[in-house]
Amino acid sequence: MAVAFSEDAQRRVTAHGRLQATLPMACRVCEQRSDVPVSSDVQVAIVANEDDGADLPRDLEPLVVQDDRLDVMAWVEDELILAAPVAPACVRAACQPSVQPEPDRTEAGGKRAFAGLKRMMDDADGGDESSGRGE
Repeated sequence: MAVAFSEDAQRRVTAHGRLQATLPMACRVCEQRSDVPVSSDVQVAIVANEDDGADLPRDLEPLVVQDDRLDVMAWVEDELILAAPVAPACVRAACQPSVQPEPDRTEAGGKRAFAGLKRMMDDADGGDESSGRGE
């Protein structure tokens, strides 16, 4: 974890840095424990309420604190949980997602992705091509 706290020109307390950890998580396929590296780049301004956070520059996220105290451990934990993968897979080959080739959806492949939709729209219009829709 490398985070630097400072005060900016508007006298806001800010924190910039990178949080890193290895989290024990269950593999989505085999359900075995897997150590998953997680990292999160943070750029926050510590504010007393949501209204104070509304005026922040785009590069800063508001971090609302209670009673002018920041629970650093809780904040780090929250950031790492948000950065963790939803469905992690372990390193075993059987657990890695397989890449399936995309089916050919071009006219040369004989199928057009929205051909069925066009037929449905034409049927709804009674086959009237002058319905005002552009092709």
